Amino acid sequence: MLKKNLFIFISILILMLTVVSTFSGCIIGGDDENNIGEKSSGVESTKGEESGGEDIDVSDSSSINDLESEVQSRQKNNISEGNIGENNATPEEITSGKEEQLSDGNNASVDVPEEERDMFYVPLPPSEKKQNPKIKAKGIYVTANSAGLEPRFQNFIDMIDSTELNAMVIDIKNDHGVMTYPSEIEIVKEIMEGYSEPVRDIRKLIERLEEKNIYPIARIVVFRDPYLPKFHPEWAIHRKDGSIWADDKGFTWMNPYEKKVWDYNIAIAKEAALIGFKEIQFDYVRFPENAENFDMQVSITNEEDIPKDEIIKKFLLYATEELKDYNVYVSADVYGVIATYITDKDGIGQNWEKITSVIDYIYPMIYPSHYGPGFFGLSVPDARPEETILNALDNAIKRNATVKNPADIRPWLQGFTATWIKGHIDYTYMQIREQIDTAAKMGIEEFFVWNAGNEYDARSFLTEEEALKRQKGIRIYRYEMGLDYTGNTAQETLEKYLGYINEKNVIQVYPYHWSNFEMNIEKFSEWASRWTFDFLEFNISSVAPGWNNSFKVDITLKKGNESIVLKNQKFEVFMENKIWKVKSPVSFTEALSASYEE
Repeated sequence: MLKKNLFIFISILILMLTVVSTFSGCIIGGDDENNIGEKSSGVESTKGEESGGEDIDVSDSSSINDLESEVQSRQKNNISEGNIGENNATPEEITSGKEEQLSDGNNASVDVPEEERDMFYVPLPPSEKKQNPKIKAKGIYVTANSAGLEPRFQNFIDMIDSTELNAMVIDIKNDHGVMTYPSEIEIVKEIMEGYSEPVRDIRKLIERLEEKNIYPIARIVVFRDPYLPKFHPEWAIHRKDGSIWADDKGFTWMNPYEKKVWDYNIAIAKEAALIGFKEIQFDYVRFPENAENFDMQVSITNEEDIPKDEIIKKFLLYATEELKDYNVYVSADVYGVIATYITDKDGIGQNWEKITSVIDYIYPMIYPSHYGPGFFGLSVPDARPEETILNALDNAIKRNATVKNPADIRPWLQGFTATWIKGHIDYTYMQIREQIDTAAKMGIEEFFVWNAGNEYDARSFLTEEEALKRQKGIRIYRYEMGLDYTGNTAQETLEKYLGYINEKNVIQVYPYHWSNFEMNIEKFSEWASRWTFDFLEFNISSVAPGWNNSFKVDITLKKGNESIVLKNQKFEVFMENKIWKVKSPVSFTEALSASYEE
């Protein structure tokens, strides 16, 4: 009897252990259906891969990028090495978010205890993350209403699937401050109570995009927000009389110096990342236009006296830091004109170098309609899309070249007709294609087309195969001709560099002048102010063969009747940040500010 009872006891114990083991196995390796932090790797088909064709063969299975890297590698022996500092940001400020691929390691931290969670609480990401490789994104803008409307949204998916396109920018928090989907964030739930969001199942939407390897980007409108002040008026920008300020269109704006505004928008960004968006795109990261009137009308608390462009940079730095574990890239929309203006001329808080140095992607809105009469020497830039895009991107590429680790440029292109512009032209699929091709000729293989009504013509876009073929041809041509992204050869760059020095055109000289990233535009301008010559003459006497791009130049600097003659000056020209740069000999740079006899 004892043996029988013992046998029954052991049998029950074994059964219990089996059940526990099976249950534990389900927990450890079971269904990931509720794991909203995981994303598609996007590498299963060409739509999710680097559609820029990084595997393009030139000869001996070498890609254009490999060859360009080889050129730069061969140049290293001719370039002084050392600690490279950022123009506008300290090394500590530059985040690791600009790697070629976001980390997929186990980086999750211990979550915040429930009693310590504030109104901006968002769960931490899961420890295991799928890969989120960088791609050459080509896409369209989609509103919340379009995303929630069928068959409209499916038509967008079909168009992308059948063309070179591979991405969508989708409103998550739109221009009116409202959400696209029902949020789980406490403060957002309170604010959006009673509002019917257009997309009821955002996770299902993401799944549909992942099935077609379409890269989803979450657009979040930050500081222009007509909805949030209704619930938190203390966070808004106020007039000097204490009332809430609104712009000419009736939109209220949030105070960029208010950190709670930062946390509110970044909480939404975190949730979007957990849902499956691969990139967070911040729009309206600026102050209102018409700064002179705006500054006179408002009262903004700024105890530390932080400049506008610096506080915008600080917001983006903070956002990048807060999102670093969420497996997303961070980007920002900016006015295209900031690539032309060296300073924050319009007083909106956008400075190219300060923004491009702290994010992964920068989206300049280079719509020809955004440039006024006379810009780039054009009476109506809107009527000249090719020339406008060419000049706008030339400026953007050069500005990026002055920053050690800049964001990749993804231009917004005009997909609408600007009927309010005198002398405007109709923008059909042909003008859109013209803009895309112009950008591609300058090495910018990524683009997004903006149409507020989401009216897109598939004829604007090539098939994926056609785009790869055209892209390959452009890359080969640029390499064989020795062109940088602005279309210059090494010798043309040297000639321009010396010509601009002769003109004392500091703005044009600066991008070409190699300084190991130790001189920002302010330091460079201060140095240039000490140049003493009246004019400069030069003659390129010899060019070194091979990849070194070493030039011997005879130079004469003149001031009045006095001259300084420099013979056989060795100038080295090499590729850095997509443009040719000039390393001048010390004897030449010293002679620029030399003393002359009276």
